[in-house]
Amino acid sequence: MHLFEKIFRRNGEHVPQNAVRALEHAPLVNQSKMLALAVALDLKPMSMISSTVFKFRSESLVGGSVEITSVMQALGLKCAPSPFMDLDGKEVVSCSEFIVSKSQERIDLFQRDMTECFRRGLYDAHYHEVFGRAMGFPETSIYAWNHNETLTNEEHDEFLEPEEREFLFFRLSRQYWKEEMRYIHQLMAGVRKTSPRIYLDAVQG
Repeated sequence: MHLFEKIFRRNGEHVPQNAVRALEHAPLVNQSKMLALAVALDLKPMSMISSTVFKFRSESLVGGSVEITSVMQALGLKCAPSPFMDLDGKEVVSCSEFIVSKSQERIDLFQRDMTECFRRGLYDAHYHEVFGRAMGFPETSIYAWNHNETLTNEEHDEFLEPEEREFLFFRLSRQYWKEEMRYIHQLMAGVRKTSPRIYLDAVQG
């Protein structure tokens, strides 16, 4: 199989406009709104999104969490708190970060796999494979990252437009970056068509 595998084979189901409007006003950072919409449009299988207010497990974001969960449900997405590990290997659950996907099974599998990855060693090659595939990174990007074959920031600057940078959620591979950018353009077009406001907010950072 060619290293660049097209992950998304359909253009996404119709997303209700009331759900899109709710997302536009949700208490999420701008890029997170774009990433959530991408999942709703079937342009990504899963995303990690962040609230505009960061709080840890010991603090409270109950109101914000309920609102975010409600918006994700309106979009047809499942939503779960995002667990991660601190440097001492202890699990920390952020009340401000969430995993969203159309599939609860996909979320459960991701959380299980991430726990196993942390046991193996934080941020090793296996982690990047599991995380990258779950989030919809092209296989070419995952392979290139684990073999030190990605483009440098300086090389990105030679051809990336400012708007493209805001939608690039993985590292481009040296060999297949043109194919990978075609996917980014598909993502940009889908978000722009569905919500010009979310698109504009995302490219403005």
